[in-house]
Formats: sequence, structure tokens, C-alpha cells
Amino acid sequence: MSKRGYGGFLRRYSSIKSKPISWLGGGSVAPATQDDLKRFLIEYQNLSSSQQDRITSQGIHPSYLANIKLINLLNSGDNISTFTHIAHNLTKKDGEILSSNLIERYIVKLISTGQLSPAVTLIHTMLESDKSSYGLSRQTWSFLASRACELGDHDAATLVYHEIIDPIEAYLDPAFNGLDNPHVPFLLFPDILASLAVIFMHNGNHVPVVGIQSYFKKFYSYFWHRTIYRTIALAKIESQAKAGLFSRALSDFVSLAWQHRGYRGLTKGSVVEHNLKYALDKNQKSRQEAILASNDPLNDSTIEYNKYTLPGKTFQSIFDGVISIADTPYFNELIRSKVKQVIAERSSVTERLVNFISSNHHGLTTPVVAALCSDGLVFEAWAVVNQARASFPRVHKKVFFRGGEVFVQMFKAIKAKFNTSEITASELRQLSELLQTCRNMCSETYDPGWSYECRLACLQALLACPSSLGQEIRLYLYEWISEHKSHSRLQKPLIALTKTDYEKLISINVGDTIISCVYPISEN
Repeated sequence: MSKRGYGGFLRRYSSIKSKPISWLGGGSVAPATQDDLKRFLIEYQNLSSSQQDRITSQGIHPSYLANIKLINLLNSGDNISTFTHIAHNLTKKDGEILSSNLIERYIVKLISTGQLSPAVTLIHTMLESDKSSYGLSRQTWSFLASRACELGDHDAATLVYHEIIDPIEAYLDPAFNGLDNPHVPFLLFPDILASLAVIFMHNGNHVPVVGIQSYFKKFYSYFWHRTIYRTIALAKIESQAKAGLFSRALSDFVSLAWQHRGYRGLTKGSVVEHNLKYALDKNQKSRQEAILASNDPLNDSTIEYNKYTLPGKTFQSIFDGVISIADTPYFNELIRSKVKQVIAERSSVTERLVNFISSNHHGLTTPVVAALCSDGLVFEAWAVVNQARASFPRVHKKVFFRGGEVFVQMFKAIKAKFNTSEITASELRQLSELLQTCRNMCSETYDPGWSYECRLACLQALLACPSSLGQEIRLYLYEWISEHKSHSRLQKPLIALTKTDYEKLISINVGDTIISCVYPISEN
């Protein structure tokens, strides 16, 4: 139809008696493009109801009628009928061309109401039907990504990944090497990327997490988005662990551990920050030169992004602290299964576990000890701690035990052992000695300044120990209070104990000053 005006055309045939020959020359012809449909529908919706009725009673092309029906369905709010109508016309050979804008309007409604499954189904159907005619705006893709993250929807996250982050279109080209996808339409916010990675992690879908990390590395700075980058890196470890890919998960754990300052000797934060910025600036200049010199910079694997090292210079860790037990639950479970295998074989258990740690990274001591402690093997766990510590003579004990989780795991396991009914007098004596040994090592490592978690776990173990004297517990708590006063603005610590432990403390008669620092919480 010519551009001389859909408005005049529609109004003319809605207000005068239809002339079939004239109509066949206009509305009976199928719309050639989405723009044709758009102009028709805009003018149609500007007509009065009586004029619209007159138009639909004429012999207009079925594609126009299908879109008019879609408008009416959208206005009626009938979700099932709307979905069926769109799906029928997109999938059937005799289906009519529908307005991409109207379909998108319906998809946005589905996304808004949290109905992501039908929304994803329709988007797939649209793209498979005729990608050149049907598509979504960037706003709708971003909205879908945001809602997928909010609702933890794996199917929606997967669709976003394959259409926006690593478009599948690139893989149709035999020449594509899989490194840098040239069809990325626009960039998603870093926090969206992190949330998508977590969704894939929980579903054990490691391939998209690897892709997200590559995407992030190319378009965003590790340095300026450290929290996001760490989340994605942890998700990569976890997704591989959940998929049972132990070697890959282990390799990535070790790589990430070396990027944490907590596993290295103490260096002033300001010095690290300065060195990282200097390396970042130098490497950015080198990268720009390499990009200009390359014939194919998009697919040139020699061009490095997010490089924070310089030749002959000390490696600078990006993150503060260490990787905690809470950071990697799936990886910890995989470690536990491997530890169980070693124990079941009953051959040089301690030596093999220590060799595993020393061959990779001392940060693995914590998950290995946690695995042993979870099965009640406290003496074996402590043997691993001591031998692993000896395997890293150049690592200071404050660095080796940084985070204190090894001690927390030991104290909790000792408490659990004390609470078992099968414990013998000999085991009781050995456990009491082990508790004291752990206390001494913790004091030597962190004096002054135990972490709250270490202090609490040790107190709970002392309360569970049948041989603990009231005076010993009283002195321990006075020491805690004194230490707290010297390191905190608060005059006294707030110690949360289970109701059972709280009642034990009351029965010991430790004094009102100490009791005022303690409060009971639920057992769960």
C-alpha cells in the first residue's frame, strides 16, 4: 500500500459504502513489512468504534484482521486466548503476520506479572519464526534479564545468555572461533551478570558461567568491579563443582585464592591499590597499541584484557580477605566426597590429604578440615592442620590461619564429640587436651584479637566439656571482655548462646558482669 495515507484510506472505507474492486487494491493486500502494519494499526486505533466495525466488516486481508483481533484480546486481558492466538500465527504455515510491537507488548505484560515461562516460550517462537520480522527492544531484553535474576528463572536466564551475552547467531558461522562474539547487541549491567551467573551456578550449568566471565573480562574492569568479579569467579567454581567437574573447580579455586590478599603476606592496602592502578594503566596502553596493530582485534587471542601484572614485578592480589567456607558450599561438598574416598581406602590418609593441599594451595586446608570435622574425625583433622602447616614453612601462621575458620571448625567438632553418649574416659581426656591445644594455637596466632566466631565456638566447646571448671570458663569470659574493650568502642561484647548453653553458664555462677554480656537465642 502506498504511503499516501492509511488514515484517509481507512476513514474513506469506514464511512462510505465499500467498493470491492477499490478495496482489493488496498486492504486486501498483505502487509509487506512491520512498518506497514504499524501505520495501519495506528490509524485503525484512531477511528471511532463504529468506523472500526465498518472496517472489519469489509474484505480486508486476514493479516490485518489477525492483528485487530490481537488488539481486542490484549484489551480484554484474556491471557490464554492471547497466547494461543499469537502462538498459532507464529507457528502455523497458514499463520498471518502479526505486529511485533503488539507481541512485545504482551510479552512485557507476562514478564511484569512474573509469568516468565510463557514469555520465554513466545520469544523463542518469535525468533524461530522469522527473526528478521520479529524482535524485542533492548528495554524488553533488559527487563527480562532483570526479572530472571529477581525470580531465579533458569530458562529466562538461558535465553538472555544465548541472545544477548553470547548470541547463538555467531556459532552459525563456521569461521567463528568461539572467543569474542561479534553479535553482542548491547551491554548488560555488571550486577545483572553476577546474578545470572548465580542462577546458572545453582543449576550446575557451568558453560554459561564461563561465558559470562569472558564477557565480563572483555567489557568491564575486574579492578573497578571487584565484588561483581569475585561473585562471578566463585559462581564458576561452584557451577563446575555442582556438575562434578572436580579438576576444573579445583584449578579455578586455586587461581582465585591467589587473587586474595589474605593468603599472602601483609601489605598496606594503599600500596596494593597504587600498584594495581599502575599495572592497570601500563597494560591498558599496551593493549590499545596491540588493538591498533591487529588485523582482527575482535578475535586476536594475544590481546589481553584485565591484566594486572607487570614483567618482573610481584603479583598483586585484587581481593581482600580469603575464600570462606560459606563462599563455596558445592565445592566443599565435592571436597568432602573426595575426602571420604581417601578415608575409605584406609591408606596413608593424613599424608595423602596433606599432599593434596601442599600440591595446590594452603587455602584448601579449611575445606579439607571441615570435611573431616563434619564426619567427627577431629584428631585426623588436627593432624592434617599440623602437617599442612609444616608443608608451608614460608607462610606465616597468621597468613596460614587467616580467617580463623580452621579453628572454628575444630571447636565445633570437638563440642559435637563431647555431646556424644558413646565417648569413653580415654577419649574425653584426649578431647580435652585437643581443645586446650587448639586454644593455645589460636591464642598464639591471633593474640590479641580472636574473631567473634572463634571466641564463641571455643566457649561452646568449653561448656560442652565435662571436665571444664567454672573458674576456667569465668577466666575465659573475662579475657574475652577485656580483649573486646581494647578493640571496640562498645564496652562489652554481646554473646549469643543457645538456651541450653545459656542455662549451663547460669548454673556455673560466672557473675552478673559476665551474664550481662550474654543472651539466649533459639536452638534452631
